[in-house]
Amino acid sequence: MSGRILTTGASGFVGRALCSLSPGQGREVRAGVRSLSLMFSAHGLNRAFVGELGAGTDWSDALEGVDCVINCAALTYSMYKTESNALSAYRPVNVAGTQRLAEQAAACGVQRFVFF
Repeated sequence: MSGRILTTGASGFVGRALCSLSPGQGREVRAGVRSLSLMFSAHGLNRAFVGELGAGTDWSDALEGVDCVINCAALTYSMYKTESNALSAYRPVNVAGTQRLAEQAAACGVQRFVFF
């Protein structure tokens, strides 16, 4: 695979590892992050600030010129394990946010969508 890859969740454990490997494979990587404070320094990456993830997230700038999306963005169990209704915390990001990203990626002509 060649071209530009958008990796969401780029400041997380899996996303960060993927971003560090991809430039060495001859691919241009765009690191998608939700917070400016999470924008880490990594050689060879351009970054796309997308804000909080959900049904209303606008991915259009981040998806421009992208051939493949690797979606690692998610809320995890460890983040909300003390909440009595953790599902209500997860669904806006993990379900609605992912659906929004997939729909916008398809509309932008993205050829591959990898979901973690």
